[in-house]
Amino acid sequence: MSVFQVDTQEFITMLQALLPFTSANKDSTPDQPAVEELIFGNLTGSGELALTTYESSADWAIGMVRIQDADGELVDFAIHRDEVPALVSQFRAKVFESTLAIEVNHSEFETVTVRDEKRVTEYGRRTLLHFQEEGKLFGNRVTQFAGADGRQYSLRNIWVNAAGNIAPSQVVYATCAPSDFKVLTKATKLLGIPVIHMTGSHTALARIGENFIARLWLSTSDQEFMETGKWANILETASAGFPEHKIYDEGEEES
Repeated sequence: MSVFQVDTQEFITMLQALLPFTSANKDSTPDQPAVEELIFGNLTGSGELALTTYESSADWAIGMVRIQDADGELVDFAIHRDEVPALVSQFRAKVFESTLAIEVNHSEFETVTVRDEKRVTEYGRRTLLHFQEEGKLFGNRVTQFAGADGRQYSLRNIWVNAAGNIAPSQVVYATCAPSDFKVLTKATKLLGIPVIHMTGSHTALARIGENFIARLWLSTSDQEFMETGKWANILETASAGFPEHKIYDEGEEES
């Protein structure tokens, strides 16, 4: 079990900014969600909650939320995109400042099956996420739901690839109107105007402040240069502590 505290509205705002970077997949199942349907959460060694979305064919986005306090191990979890609207509605903005305590409970199990005449052990995990608002004497809001199991996707690899997209340290950038990029509309409304950095003829990085970065497709003309090597170092360093999970173990062939 792991419990950590974040600013309620900082966390909810980041979920809203990341949601447009997710999409439904008709071929997924409740037990096997597609990578583009998930928002991954990882506690980093630098004291932040990293929220990551990844669309395998195009876009990814990473948002950092400050952790105010934590008790337990560095933990990973995943929230399905379908859970986000209810979570946002439950903890929508109030006039007072509050802290959200997030409790992550994992329970692991093993199942043995035969595939292609081989005995295969599958390592499963169930997750329960509990959210409790703190900050006033009465009426604190509470909710919980089952987290998704996204361990088959390597967040460490996704972040390493993200860091590779940011290099070299000197890249072209351009400012632009938010209306030009539909996927950034929500993040722009909540977090501010993005700075767009061209990384290729059809790809670019968008940064809003110090805590939000995303990859997207665009074309633009107003270009200058900016130093971005620090971003790559942050991604490579913070992801070093992300766990790599063992999902399957093939044993001997069945006789």
